[in-house]
Amino acid sequence: MTKRTGLLGRNWWTGIGAIVAVAGVVIALLAWLAPRPPATSGGATPAPPSAGVPSSGSAGPVTSPPSNTVDSASYARTLVDLVDSRIVENCTGNAELATGGRIAVIDCSAPRPGPFLVRVERFADRAALDDWLSGSAWTVPQLGNDCAENLHIQPWRTNRGERPGRIHCGPSGSQHWILWTFDDQLIGVLAKGTTGGSAMFGWWGGNALLLKLSTMRGADSAGVG
Repeated sequence: MTKRTGLLGRNWWTGIGAIVAVAGVVIALLAWLAPRPPATSGGATPAPPSAGVPSSGSAGPVTSPPSNTVDSASYARTLVDLVDSRIVENCTGNAELATGGRIAVIDCSAPRPGPFLVRVERFADRAALDDWLSGSAWTVPQLGNDCAENLHIQPWRTNRGERPGRIHCGPSGSQHWILWTFDDQLIGVLAKGTTGGSAMFGWWGGNALLLKLSTMRGADSAGVG
C-alpha cells in the first residue's frame, strides 16, 4: 500500500528549504563584504603599540634628574661662598658624597700647614648631623685632652665665648682627624692630616672659624670646653 503525502506537507518542506537556501546566500554575501585588515610586508598582523609609549612618537616620558642633584650643586656653591678663603682654598663640590642626609659637600685644601683635606658638609637636619658626628667610623675607645689620642665629643667655643657646636677628634693609622660642627647652620667639617695629633689640634685652634658668620664676627680662635 503506497503512502501519499498531502499538498500541505509538500508545501511546508518546500518553504523550509527555500528559507535555508536564502540564509546561506546572505551569510556568504556578508562575509565577502566584511572589511579586511591591511596586508603587511611579511604577511604578519601588526603588533599593538607597547604600553607606556606615547602616541606622539616619542621614545617615552622624559625623566627629570633627581632634585637632590640640582640642589647639591646649588648648596655646594653656597658653601664655597660661605667659607673663608684665608683658611681654606681650592674648594670644589663633591657630588658623590651628597647623598642621604648630606645635601652638599665641598673638598678644600688648607694653605696653612696642617691638614691635607678640609671637607665641609651641609646636612638636611640635626639628626643627620648628629649621626655623622658620632658615626662608628669615627668612634674609638681612647679618651684624651687633645687629638694625640681621642677627644670625646664635647662643645667647642670661640675666644669670645660663643659655642657654635661640638668637636670630636682622634687618630686613624698614620693620620689624625678632627670633626667639628656649626649646629645652627647644620654644617660639619672634617680635617685630616699626617702632621700628628697635637699639631692638628693646634691648627684647628687657629682655623676652626672657617665660616663667615656674622654671629662670630671678631672671634679669631677656638678652644674646647
